Amino acid sequence: MKGLFIKDFLTLRRKYGPVRIAMDVLLIAVLMIAFGANGAIWVSFVLVPVEAMTMCMTLTNCDEQWKWQKYAFALPVSRAQIVRARYLTAGALAGIGFAASLAVNAAAALAFSAYPPVLHLLLAAASLWLTLFALALVLPAGLSRGANAGFAAMFAVILALLVLFGAAGFSAQAAGSALAFAARHVEVALVLAICAVAAACALSYGISVRLLRRARA
Repeated sequence: MKGLFIKDFLTLRRKYGPVRIAMDVLLIAVLMIAFGANGAIWVSFVLVPVEAMTMCMTLTNCDEQWKWQKYAFALPVSRAQIVRARYLTAGALAGIGFAASLAVNAAAALAFSAYPPVLHLLLAAASLWLTLFALALVLPAGLSRGANAGFAAMFAVILALLVLFGAAGFSAQAAGSALAFAARHVEVALVLAICAVAAACALSYGISVRLLRRARA
């Protein structure tokens, strides 16, 4: 299974070079310049989850193009291990996204001082939570039905996020209110968030294993 995990990151290194990283950094800079402290919200709640989902679906697309499935199922690993390796990759990508969000929020706190530092810390934590939740929604479709289904699920999640933000009049005030509530009830918010994302990821993993066995039987 370790080999499958390494294979995923070698694929991502081949597909996402310095140019893509430079584009992401430039986009972050544009968001911060255009929206000020609010740019950290867009980076945390939109850019990071979308990039993580895109990378996972890119892996699925590459697997299809390179006929990886035929080789993978001939290896001495179970289909549950194949799924587990992809979920570990997704978790690692979510962790990298959290680090990026944390860095952006730290920069926003230092540069703008519009909100208390604790709110920026909670923004980064919320970004990790949202990224894991989004990945839990899209991974089963990609693993069991291929890249097209995975990208369709990803676009559905992105659309849902945009509709949710638009309906709520997505703004610093809306995010600030939610994060302020979390700051006042840190223990309760933390327990609820961890339980919710853990349940979503466990359910997603179980569904992915079952669907993969049926799809490739």
